[in-house]
Amino acid sequence: MKKQMQYILVFISLLMCLAGAVNSGITFFVFAIPYMCYVIYFSYGKGKTLFRLSLFFVAGCIFVNLTQDSNPLLYPLLKDGTVTITKEDGYKFTQYTSPTLKKGEVYKVTGIAHSDPDLASQINVVTEVGTFDLCDYSNTCSSRSVVFNKPIQSVWSKELDRLYNYWMFPPLYLIYFIYDRNHI
Repeated sequence: MKKQMQYILVFISLLMCLAGAVNSGITFFVFAIPYMCYVIYFSYGKGKTLFRLSLFFVAGCIFVNLTQDSNPLLYPLLKDGTVTITKEDGYKFTQYTSPTLKKGEVYKVTGIAHSDPDLASQINVVTEVGTFDLCDYSNTCSSRSVVFNKPIQSVWSKELDRLYNYWMFPPLYLIYFIYDRNHI
């Protein structure tokens, strides 16, 4: 039973390391650090090859997290993405003075910028004419004024990012499991 529990912990730790790698929120990969440490700890006595692979895996997860704003695997819109203005009366940026963008105009996406208003992650799309925020492209806002030719974020990275919201459940489950076993 102990060996099975170790393998379950390693699987959960690897999954949470990947979730930390694609997290675009304010905490970056911080909550994945305990899981990264466990992966390294588990592999330490298992041989040099496994230990080196785990170090490479953890370093790769950190690298992906720190470079995600320019990673087209996480954000397909970064590779040949375009923004089309759809608002009937055009679009004007409110942050600074700019000409009114006309309906049907197409602009190339040059980057992705993250912001965290009220601790909620928000993806802003950067173009050659300015930055479009969530209310410019979301279906939840009534002032939707742009559409993209590709999805902003890939489905798999979005789902892994959502998994990262529940980083605290595996340790709590293990504490409960160990406590429950000892007190039956």
